[in-house]
Amino acid sequence: MKLKKLNFDSVIMLTFSDWKKEARSNRYHFASRFANFCPVYFVQFDLKIRNFYLEKSSLNNVFIVHFNQKYLNSINQKQLLNIFKKKIKCKNPILWIYNYLLDYFIKNFSSNMKVFHATEDFFSSDLFFKPKNLNKLKSILNDLNFLVSCSEGVNRSYLDNGNYNGKSLVLQNGVDYKFYAPKLNQIDKIIESRKENLIFYQGGINDRLDLELLNFVMLKLSNFEFNFFGRVNFTDKNKRKLWKSFFDFKNFKYHNFKSVEQLRSFGYNSTLGIMPFVKKKYIVESSLPLKSFEYLACGLPVVSTTINSLKKYKDFFLFADNFNEFENKILLAKTKSKDLKLFKSRLEISKSLDYDLSFENLLLNIN
Repeated sequence: MKLKKLNFDSVIMLTFSDWKKEARSNRYHFASRFANFCPVYFVQFDLKIRNFYLEKSSLNNVFIVHFNQKYLNSINQKQLLNIFKKKIKCKNPILWIYNYLLDYFIKNFSSNMKVFHATEDFFSSDLFFKPKNLNKLKSILNDLNFLVSCSEGVNRSYLDNGNYNGKSLVLQNGVDYKFYAPKLNQIDKIIESRKENLIFYQGGINDRLDLELLNFVMLKLSNFEFNFFGRVNFTDKNKRKLWKSFFDFKNFKYHNFKSVEQLRSFGYNSTLGIMPFVKKKYIVESSLPLKSFEYLACGLPVVSTTINSLKKYKDFFLFADNFNEFENKILLAKTKSKDLKLFKSRLEISKSLDYDLSFENLLLNIN
């Protein structure tokens, strides 16, 4: 990394998340890189009895700040400000925001750099969950110094639908290349040991998935083994029921949540990765799935429903717009799985989307 200095003494991340239960999300990628410059305080509201405690994470210089759930209430956010002043004494922090419900805290917290990291198009009318209190999000957008978006579509939505008119930067979802990509001298061995009919899905297993599509391809491609890794969280009852029916398929395997090391290893052994998402506006026009370039960094061909933000990488993703196309693209991807030249080209494009490069771009803008 070229930049040697950050013009701030700490980063406070306001999240909806649980540090220990997340995989390598955007929050992880940015927190781990900020930590090379200063302490990072990852704030999560997961306490029901205690008010506050500070915990060291597994990463050097990243601290988990546990707060009581009551502080999410606007009335109690004044108390939250006082705890920060007394317990976490940061003189010149970056306030890095995901949790927009903390509107009073965000407006009144003393910081010269308030950044909202837009990793989801909360303003999309067909988002698979209903975000709470979008008026609070619109309100805090007026108090920002910077908006960072994970895709062009998300950025456009915040400008058009959130009425944001300040400085913005698109840092599209990328990949932790140094972690995922094999060494050049490992590639031949990986290709040689790569399975013939092993399909790999990793990520959230929720209402984004097109389960009718999956039901179709698993029936049609009974000689392929479909492997799913991730936490299950369906709000739609019919989808939950259909997902449970998959456990009766002989060619379906669910592995629950695994370590990123296990996911990487499975990626090396697989035939291809899939992204079988519903054809909704928030998917097609706004999203850029985190797993996209993680698959490529494992050298995998990828079959996906059409996603606009990935069209400029059409040489690396096989898009399908209906059930039969998805089946045919899987069969085509299989023929490309062990091609050495294609394997190396997938590594090259994923290397150009390393989070280290995105982070350097971020620092150039906020410093």
